[in-house]
Amino acid sequence: MSEREWEPRQAASLRVRWDYVLRHSLTQTLETATSDDALEIAILAGLLTRLDPEEVDIEAWAWRDQARLALAHISVDHFVDRLTLCDGDALDPSTLDALFALDEVCAAVCWLGVESVALNEAVDLVSRMVYAFPEPWVGMSENASSQMACLDPRDPSRPLWRTIEATQWYVTELQE
Repeated sequence: MSEREWEPRQAASLRVRWDYVLRHSLTQTLETATSDDALEIAILAGLLTRLDPEEVDIEAWAWRDQARLALAHISVDHFVDRLTLCDGDALDPSTLDALFALDEVCAAVCWLGVESVALNEAVDLVSRMVYAFPEPWVGMSENASSQMACLDPRDPSRPLWRTIEATQWYVTELQE
């Protein structure tokens, strides 16, 4: 079996597992949810919606108003600070954690159907930083392509994932 034949199977298997993990996490969170869990519910629902919009538990919808309130109090500055400090040839785990945390907030914003100027500005700043210093991000370009495939056109993380996806070409241009 060639490598190309294996990759789609592997990707499909990971997608099924990720779908299961998200559904299970959302169900568990909903069973014991308090008002402090509203944003977590929105994040899980947003991520799950990326995979399959029909899979979101109807109970999650009841938490939208509280999640919108919680979102108004979240600061994305610490994600941006960690992501803009990235330097060198490789991404460290805390940088990847910040990237995925920022992406989770974007998923929640999209699911909630709200606009966040601060979040859009943060994504824009990080996207410009990735464009200016693409080398550490090249290893994430395939992951970014997978992310782009399941994003809603309104998802605020699109510009960031598109920029990360393109790092493979930026680096090639820089080397020529």
